[in-house]
Amino acid sequence: MKRIANLADRPRVGRHIRAKDMSEDLKNFRAWYVDVLEDLRAQRDAGLVSLMIAMPLLERYIRSKNCVPPEDSLNQACMVTVCGIFQALPDVDAARKFWGVFRNGFLHQATLSLKTNAGRNLPAGSLTHDIAAPVTLRPDGSFVVIPISLARRSFELLRVISQLSSLPVQVRQHCRR
Repeated sequence: MKRIANLADRPRVGRHIRAKDMSEDLKNFRAWYVDVLEDLRAQRDAGLVSLMIAMPLLERYIRSKNCVPPEDSLNQACMVTVCGIFQALPDVDAARKFWGVFRNGFLHQATLSLKTNAGRNLPAGSLTHDIAAPVTLRPDGSFVVIPISLARRSFELLRVISQLSSLPVQVRQHCRR
């Protein structure tokens, strides 16, 4: 049975996990996520499913890049990273609202969020196949997303991530500095 083993259970060479164990994890990551998502890319109507798979992986990347553990909320640095990924988002405030509407909405309710957990209204979000950019911010503050294009942008990052054979170890060491 394939599984990604707990890093704490791995034999270590100094502070590093053996390359053989990491290469097996990388192989599994590519097979379970990257390859499956690549197969979905060609299916226009697979956008929502692709988005729902890509967003948690994108969040993992954002957290790792900014040394934010899973138990903490995404901070301002994380939202700056989101702005860098989706150029249509001009600032941290827009990125946070976008994340609330799409990531929190689809992953918690399988739909767009209308309010934050604190009950504050979020801008409207809509889905389409009819715009060029993966994410568009309208003048009224609402967001329009092409799910498959947003997922494709995430896939681009995931392909890069999947080339880094020891990302979890590298991130941990980087965050300790």
